[in-house]
Amino acid sequence: MRTRETFLKLFFLLIASVFVPQESPSQIHAWRKAFGGPGLSVAINPLNPNTIYAETFGSKLYVSRNLGTTWSALGSPGINQIRQILVHPNDTLTLFCARFSGDLRKSTDEGVTWKSVISPYTIDGEALSYDPVHPDTMFAGDYAGIVYKSTDRGETWFLLGELNSSLCAFAIRPDSTDIIYAGTGGGRISKSTDAGSTWKTVRELPGSGQEIPKIEIDLANPAVAYASAFGGLTDSLRYVLKTTDGGEHWFNTSLQSQPIWSLAIDQSDPQIVYAGKFYGIGKNTLEVYRTTDGGTSWTGLDFRPLLPLDSWNLKVSSLNPDFVWMAASDYTLQTNGIYRWSGTQTGIQGAVIDSISGDTVSNGFIKNYYTLDSVGLASTQGFYQFGFFPGDPAPAPFLIEAYPYYAREITMGFVNDTIITNDILLTRLGVGAISGAVADSTLHEPVQSRIALFVTTLVGHDTLYAATDTSGGFSFDNLYVSQTSINSYDSIVVIPVAPYAGETIRGLNVTTSGLALQFSVL
Repeated sequence: MRTRETFLKLFFLLIASVFVPQESPSQIHAWRKAFGGPGLSVAINPLNPNTIYAETFGSKLYVSRNLGTTWSALGSPGINQIRQILVHPNDTLTLFCARFSGDLRKSTDEGVTWKSVISPYTIDGEALSYDPVHPDTMFAGDYAGIVYKSTDRGETWFLLGELNSSLCAFAIRPDSTDIIYAGTGGGRISKSTDAGSTWKTVRELPGSGQEIPKIEIDLANPAVAYASAFGGLTDSLRYVLKTTDGGEHWFNTSLQSQPIWSLAIDQSDPQIVYAGKFYGIGKNTLEVYRTTDGGTSWTGLDFRPLLPLDSWNLKVSSLNPDFVWMAASDYTLQTNGIYRWSGTQTGIQGAVIDSISGDTVSNGFIKNYYTLDSVGLASTQGFYQFGFFPGDPAPAPFLIEAYPYYAREITMGFVNDTIITNDILLTRLGVGAISGAVADSTLHEPVQSRIALFVTTLVGHDTLYAATDTSGGFSFDNLYVSQTSINSYDSIVVIPVAPYAGETIRGLNVTTSGLALQFSVL
């Protein structure tokens, strides 16, 4: 294990942006919940990135005009479980929203009053869009495969044609608005070159249950676009796809075998793309991935652990790309809502260190009790970093657990606009022993036996073995003492020679005083 002094040099190089003079602190990024509600959709005002729209429980639309700090109620659209909210760029008082099954709703007074403009209308992904050059020309893809068009800012609509079923995504090229991409079921991506009148399939993924819920075009280089692919329960063919030739051919980026639903490009730097997965297929943890090199490589953005969330919408404004917005739900209403990925200049960092050796501790975790932010010490080689955001407790309570150390609870404070350093010392567990003897239950004579001791630690499972001596005695020495969640002795099993039967004792508690056991076998 590297010592702290050795590793600090490497750690400083890896996250050098953190270690800057205090008068110009770097930012620490994290997700924070900004608003509660179904967590199926979020929208940004295209002309004012401080203004965010989301649905709350009770079928009401809410707005925040200060990046999610405070929210106020608008009217009720008349539908709930909204899958897409669209703010019109020519008139940001004009809003549209739709749910999976219902109708397309429109408001011209920023959500105070609403009316139906297409009924029935069903939507699953994000299939409501507008011509980026002439935004009053709009398209709406119905999940059944029907394509609608409007030329009067969504006031009236006419049937344009039909496409494949499970139509989830629409995207219109800004350089040639006759070119439209559509994502449908069966993993199909279709392309139209005549403003949606006719279509051809340009990519069809193998496998069952595939949907293409989101297509995003690079506005600076419209020949480049990305698509998310969400597979079924038995379908391992899940991707983020990319085209570089105007949608004629689509290839897999390096983010594969993940059920991706939401997708967003940072149009201020289109090499940056965000992708969010559904937890329901795969690990029981929300994961949002980011690429900064156009899909060549992806990294996960830290999230509170063990949140079983589905990422429905990701949004980032080119006017303020420091904030990424996500609508996410877990179907239990516990953590549903709108989350914001943002940075702070207030934080704390340091190393978790063995109090005797001075080595960094590279297993276990450190967790903020209140926010549930957690750092796995194995992945950071024993270093941690936490940001402080508005609404967080200050000072904050932390729990540190690692093997073979006593768990430690510590309260740490923050200094505004400063990233302070605070190393945390852990004390190794004390040691004890398990000793005992095996004898015939009737004759009380020694019985030759093998002994197995089953141990569970924070880093895994282990089995220790011993054998009795001529007097029937055995001993396990230099055992770390029992410590809840860190080191436990599940059972000890005696396997005597024939014809004796084995014996088991479960749930052993080892202290520094040791533990003595006596086995009488039949």
